Amino acid sequence: MAVMGDFLRLLLPNAVHLLVLLLLLAIAVSRSPLRRGARWRVMVWSALFWVWALTVPALANVLVRSLEGPLRPPPQAERDERTRILVLASGQMWANDGSAVGRLDVSGWERAVAGVQLWQQTGGVLVYSGGPEGDASASLAARMAAVAQAMGVPASAIVTSPSGSNTFTEMSAARAALAGDGPRWLVTSASHMPRSLRVAACLGLALNAYPVAPRQIVNLTWTSWLPDPQAPEVFRAALHEWVGMAFYRWRHGC
Repeated sequence: MAVMGDFLRLLLPNAVHLLVLLLLLAIAVSRSPLRRGARWRVMVWSALFWVWALTVPALANVLVRSLEGPLRPPPQAERDERTRILVLASGQMWANDGSAVGRLDVSGWERAVAGVQLWQQTGGVLVYSGGPEGDASASLAARMAAVAQAMGVPASAIVTSPSGSNTFTEMSAARAALAGDGPRWLVTSASHMPRSLRVAACLGLALNAYPVAPRQIVNLTWTSWLPDPQAPEVFRAALHEWVGMAFYRWRHGC
């Protein structure tokens, strides 16, 4: 099924097709006898190189690794019923008609499940955060709480903070639920962890990191230097984090 999925992705319009078209155009321009051909050759070959760079998993991996750092096994936590575990949401918050509709994406599911796995080690309370505000039952926090209960976590061990539309507002709204003197953990995607920890420090929260679902490639091979339709999305996600950190530093001093 994985092979079929890769084949189908190649059939759909994507950056790899653009790369092939630019390569054909570069070859055609390089053979042009016109004087203006020199300028066009530089432009086309430059565009070709740029698109190639953005479609190569090995280069995308450099940006992701700059966020995630070296891969390590999940941290081990001691059991302590005073523990509070903050799990940040990820997913769709609004429907096309403007109504609230919490729908977890892949990262949201991964974080929700990882929070339960950590809770099974520590005990204490799971704090699931994520808006939109208004209908609490339709929030991302409520969706993750439902996942936790389906995995056996009692309702008494779950707190929802159905507020916030980004990392800063989510963590600000959930700050009160983390009060106490026990261990505090933060569960989010590995590439999202640096930005989240900066926000936590800005809000005066001392949290232990529990990163999940790393996206970096562990063992690079020669195929990692070939264009791949999924590489631009990895670039986009990593750039989103770096731009987000720059924005929070400018806006909130984090």
